[in-house]
Amino acid sequence: MALGGGLVRLRTERRDAERRAIERALGSLGWGPAHPVVARNFATRLLGMTVTPPLDAAGTPHVLAIPRCSAVHTCAMRYPLDIAFAAASGEVLEVHEGVAPWRFLSCPQAAFTLERASVEVLAGRDVTWDAQQPKAAS
Repeated sequence: MALGGGLVRLRTERRDAERRAIERALGSLGWGPAHPVVARNFATRLLGMTVTPPLDAAGTPHVLAIPRCSAVHTCAMRYPLDIAFAAASGEVLEVHEGVAPWRFLSCPQAAFTLERASVEVLAGRDVTWDAQQPKAAS
């Protein structure tokens, strides 16, 4: 029984450290306020933002945090993403803005990755994939 309790405590401590690192990275990126969603299972990690709406019901941007991740894809995305790679401490290592669909990015030093809808999407602008520029409002 003591072993089981120790494992639970270790898992809780890891998740607390992970949460603090995610908050640190979000703060240094200026991506707040945000609704962070941590991708812990295979399906959530694979599908990523393709099944996560850009905003929650209150209008706060979703940010997908993917632990133990140093490479991502934007396959089948319907809108561009802002992607940040960060160290376990929460230090931001790389930031890529407005990443179009069908791209692959990696940062071998990263401990986790953050994804959100691009600023253009969050600002309510449609984005044309051909020119990668916002469409004029009609």
